[in-house]
This record gives sequence, C-alpha cells and structure tokens, in this order.
Amino acid sequence: MNLYYYGERGLIDSLLADIISDEKNQDKILNKFLKLINNKSYDKFSIYVEPSFGQSKGFGVPDLIIKANDDLYIIEAKCGTIKDSCFIGDKFDEFWKNSSELNVQLLLRYRFFKALKGLKYNDNYVAYEDKIEYNDNSHTKKNGKCQYYRALGVSKNTKWIDDIKSVELKNIYFVALTSDTDENAIKFLKDSYKLFNKFDLDQFKENLRLLRFSEVIKCLNEPRYFNETCDKFHYYNNEKNDANI
Repeated sequence: MNLYYYGERGLIDSLLADIISDEKNQDKILNKFLKLINNKSYDKFSIYVEPSFGQSKGFGVPDLIIKANDDLYIIEAKCGTIKDSCFIGDKFDEFWKNSSELNVQLLLRYRFFKALKGLKYNDNYVAYEDKIEYNDNSHTKKNGKCQYYRALGVSKNTKWIDDIKSVELKNIYFVALTSDTDENAIKFLKDSYKLFNKFDLDQFKENLRLLRFSEVIKCLNEPRYFNETCDKFHYYNNEKNDANI
C-alpha cells in the first residue's frame, strides 16, 4: 500500500511521520532540522500540530510549533514558493482578508505572541488585543459590547499555552517552509510587509526564517513520507499547483 500525504498539512504530517518513525534518532533529527534556522543544539522538545490561536477574529492556526528548550519555532508550510504564497497589495483591508496567505499568517502569529506577553488569562480569554494597531477592522463582542480586538476566543482548553507563554519574544522564530531555491526569497517575504513600515516590526522581521524542502530532506536519515509527498505532488517545483495552499 502506498500512502501519500497532500497539501500543506500533508507536508507537516509526512515530515513528522519520518521523524517519529526513526525512534532512536528523533532528537538528532530535530536538532539537524532546527540548525538550518539557528546554529544551536537542544535536548528538550515539545511539538504542537495545528494548535488554535483563535480561528474567528483570532490569530489563526499555525501548521506546526516546535518548542526547543527556551526557543520557539512557528512553522507555516506552503506547497509552492514564497512569491506564490504571499499577498502583495497596498490596502490594509485586503491584506487581512487574505488570511490563508503566508505573510498574513506569519504576522498574525507574531501579533498573538505580542498580545500574550505579560497577560494573565482566565477561563475565557488567553490573549487579546484591546485595540487594533494594524487596521484590520476585526471585532468581537465582550460583555455584550462590540469592541475592536482580536482574541484567542472563549475556551477552557488553554492550559497548554503555559508551555509556550514563557518564551521571550526575541526567541520566537517565524518560519516559512517552501520550495524556494531563490536566495532572495526571504528578502521578498520581508519586503511584502511594506504596508507596515510605520509599525515596529523589527523584531518580527529579524526572526523571519526560510526552510526549503530540499534542505529538510537532508535532515532525515531514511526519508520516505516527506520525500514521497514532495515528489508525488511536485512540491519540489517552483511553480503553482492545485494543492491546498
């Protein structure tokens, strides 16, 4: 039987399938994987697949989070290139309406962690922006009143946030996993935030990272699922496709 994963979820699931199936070398593989981003070694890992930061007027759902010691990696996978996967425009309203685009997703994740810092949560809200600095016109009702803010949402299943809440903002890395071969791809991603030049996004841009499928393959001792997923659906190619991006 042949098992093929599909789309951006397939990329993450097949990657983790390869890592987990190599039981003796899981930590070594994760270290090799993360060294593509930072030249650091770790001995403790927590992995979260598609944890929710609030889907409706919230901060979205990251494809993957890896907590490695005191660092955090927020990973968004796309089946094509950065250029194919980003919103490029000059209007705030249009930017935020494109919530499936890579640059929109990454900035929402950053906003979540900025809102999370220094806040104590209760049974209802983990993190929220009580004012919208980014002109996205989101609104949520609280105490019967309509206020403009993004929120994780009403949930009592939020204790897992403790594990990531303690990480310093400077140690949170926002990673695009794509098929790019162009060395200027990360510059293109940073330049896509031209709408936000008046905001302080220096820390965010400094911690933006790019991972390529071809690099990730080399971290795996016996790549099977991830390699087959990329090959079967032509995700190695720098061209648009009909995958779930």
